[in-house]
Formats: sequence, structure tokens, C-alpha cells
Amino acid sequence: SCSHATSTHIYTSISDSTPAATITDMLCTGLTNISSACPVHLRPCFAAEDVEEIRLQHIREMRKFFNRLMKDRIPSNALDNCGEKKYVVPVTTTTTTTSTTTTTTTTTTSNLDDMEMFKNVHE
Repeated sequence: SCSHATSTHIYTSISDSTPAATITDMLCTGLTNISSACPVHLRPCFAAEDVEEIRLQHIREMRKFFNRLMKDRIPSNALDNCGEKKYVVPVTTTTTTTSTTTTTTTTTTSNLDDMEMFKNVHE
């Protein structure tokens, strides 16, 4: 999943010697990336308001997960403002254009019917 790939990348990038400030920056960047990239997959299925609510709930859960994962490495409040305010659900406008083609067929007939026309030719 989108958030799993991001969190795995962050986790594997942090070494034992990575300073707390750098870890916090990496985790905040990860939360921001999750917050902006992952909701794209939800847009076809949910209304914009629902996507935003799901996004906020997911970011809060990911923040708790990152805090538990790094509890001995960063302050407990280090991620409090990460990821929530960075994403605005874009409004998508769909325009449908319909065109109609009208075909007019004109049939011209002579004053004589077909049989009369042949009759005159053979006489």
C-alpha cells in the first residue's frame, strides 16, 4: 500500500546514529508524503469530504505508529503537527460534450410515375 511503502522506506533509512531532529524531519516528510500521495487512490471511490476524513484519521494513526516505533529516539510530541495541514482535496470538474449530427435526405421525384416514364419510352 501507499503508506506502507513510505513508512518502510523511512524505517530502512534511519540508522542507529541518525540524530533525533533528522528522524523527526524524515518522519514528518513521510507523513506529508502519505497525506498528499495516498488519498489519490481514494478519490474515485469516495466523496471529497470522505477522502479528507479518511486521510486525517490515517495520518493520526500513522503518527501514533511512528511515535511507537521511535519512542526511544524522538520526543513524544515531535510529530504533533506533521502531515495534517499539508493536503487539500482537489476539486475535480468533469465536462461532457455531446454532439448531434443530423442527416437530411432529400428525394426528388418527377411528375410522372415510373411506369408512365417507361411507357412513353417504348411507344
